[in-house]
Amino acid sequence: KGSLCSDDSPLVETSVRVATLSVWWRHHEWEERQERIVEALRGINADIICLQDVWAEAGKGGKNQAQAIAEALDLKFAFEGKKTINDGDGVPCITGCAVLSKWNITASSLKPLSASGYEDEGRCVLRAEIEGERGPIHAYSASLCTKLGASDARIAQVKEVCNFIKSAKSPPPKEGEKAPLPVLCGMFGGAPDSDELRMLTGRAPVPV
Repeated sequence: KGSLCSDDSPLVETSVRVATLSVWWRHHEWEERQERIVEALRGINADIICLQDVWAEAGKGGKNQAQAIAEALDLKFAFEGKKTINDGDGVPCITGCAVLSKWNITASSLKPLSASGYEDEGRCVLRAEIEGERGPIHAYSASLCTKLGASDARIAQVKEVCNFIKSAKSPPPKEGEKAPLPVLCGMFGGAPDSDELRMLTGRAPVPV
């Protein structure tokens, strides 16, 4: 009856393993939780890790959670944040998103997301441009509004995220080269059947 590919089609011999996790900022026993996060991610052994609710202490020489995790796992990292918030001990910390990669990260950029009338939680999406084993990868780590009943805010943020992905400027690939592969991960805040998730999974009209 035929086949979707010919018998002489080359097999794909490589893969990309991607993980995503909200690390829950510095809430509660964050230092103990950090050790468990590192061990869990080490066991997953992903090529690319997208993190949300990541923190970096404000000011020169402050601790950076993404950097600490990346160094523990021998990975490269990109971190950017939008808003500074004091933790329970009064330490000002930038909250944002991060991407960790076993391959080189050549550039990164941050898109702050609108609060749409709700409290500004510092939500954002980070793009990391990665030199993947089989070609360039654009990894996106997104953090959306977590308020119950705020589907309207998340829908607006999904539109911003999708437009940010669409706006990625890359030179046209040369002959034999591949265009960047976009990979979106994140903390999306809604139920799997919510309108905002349906927009991202092709079960509702896409925003771009």
